[in-house]
Amino acid sequence: VSSILRVSLFPDHECVRNAALSLRKLAAYEASHCILFSQDGVGAIIHLAGHDDLQIRIQSASALRDISSNGDFQLAIKEYGVIGIAIELACQPEIELKILAMGILRHLSVAMNLKKELLNSAIIDVLSDCVESYDNGSLLFECASFIANLAEHAQNKVDLVQMGILRCLISLSKHGSVTVKQNSARALALISSTPRNHNSFIGCVLDALIGLLQCQEEETCSYTAAAITNIATNNEISAHIGNLGGIHPLILLLKSSDGNCQRNVCHALSRLTTVEENKLSTLSCNGIDYLIP
Repeated sequence: VSSILRVSLFPDHECVRNAALSLRKLAAYEASHCILFSQDGVGAIIHLAGHDDLQIRIQSASALRDISSNGDFQLAIKEYGVIGIAIELACQPEIELKILAMGILRHLSVAMNLKKELLNSAIIDVLSDCVESYDNGSLLFECASFIANLAEHAQNKVDLVQMGILRCLISLSKHGSVTVKQNSARALALISSTPRNHNSFIGCVLDALIGLLQCQEEETCSYTAAAITNIATNNEISAHIGNLGGIHPLILLLKSSDGNCQRNVCHALSRLTTVEENKLSTLSCNGIDYLIP
């Protein structure tokens, strides 16, 4: 590692590229992370991430992403300023850098001690730009998963809504990628677990939930049914869901082979059918036939 670090300081671009490549390959192995920290390899990678050569930045960002995935060193790498570096990289025009940068943030957001710190206006701006300006499935997966991870923090659930993240989730829920839909639904399920957010779901977010149900992919629908269960404590919202056609796809999901999906769907229907109109909709969709094997 010390030899690689010396090469990374050479003025020759080819030498620096090879050093960055070597550090990236080392970072791909979890067993090397302790060595990279103890010999200041991480500091060198951080330095190279700001290099004016695109390939060097890409190799360095890839190394940072891999190190950030190691739960033993997530708090340590944060002290090197990796969050700010990731935000800077995500603002670059190259799509590969954006994907790697959001991957860094996604990995770091797994750490409960970092979830609150990771939520700030600069990151929301980056997320909004990625979601609104790009249609790359890998990038949008990183964004959706990052949002869902942040929403595991109690205060973040409220703050995310106040910072306008629901607009991003509506867009993400419409993407064709299964994993993007899954993480969008997971984020909505988590955010909806806070009653303070329920009124924010009225309107376009309810439309997005119905759209996610209609995809009939079990994991996505399980999270979506959980979100509906959370917000259906409000009879006005329950009536809206029924009017939007939410009963029929839920009934179809009763035949799901996934036990979690079945349970969440049953919970959702039990709350929705406290509203008279939804009871009639359940009967008209032959819901009893689905409930009784």
